[in-house]
Amino acid sequence: AVTVIGEYAFLACKSLERITVDGASTNYASDSEGVLYSNDYKKLITFPAGNTAQQYYMIESTEHVEKNAFTANEKLCRVYFADRVKTVGSGAFTGCSSLKSVVLPEKIDSLSYFFIGCENLEYVTIPDKVTKIEHWTFENCKLLKEITIPDSVTEIEEKAFGFITTADKMPTLV
Repeated sequence: AVTVIGEYAFLACKSLERITVDGASTNYASDSEGVLYSNDYKKLITFPAGNTAQQYYMIESTEHVEKNAFTANEKLCRVYFADRVKTVGSGAFTGCSSLKSVVLPEKIDSLSYFFIGCENLEYVTIPDKVTKIEHWTFENCKLLKEITIPDSVTEIEEKAFGFITTADKMPTLV
């Protein structure tokens, strides 16, 4: 049985629609949508880039979303986070070109390269625990219309909204 899956093992595999893990595995599991998790379902590891679901509801026991977990999926429009999610790895949604709206989980406290290349992203709500929006977090989010930024955010790094090129395309900050 597979005991270790490397960090970028399935990164941007656009023809991979689902991952199925044998129920006897002691390290990994998969849900009915073919999403790879740790065996206790606390860590979402990979949402396959070729998965055709337009929306996804995380398993309620999920506490952590790995780096680049949803990278390069071009069908997903909406993700529903489990209430227990505490951390979301950098680049989690890089290249999710159909993603339109995200309400981030209340327990996360940082945003790092989350939405690079999410060119159809329109609305984002940032949770109250976030204090900094790191550079490139919203790079090339050309259709971003509205972003809700709480008072807790004290720093927006250089190029956090990189490649939104004209003033009339800048999102409304709420």
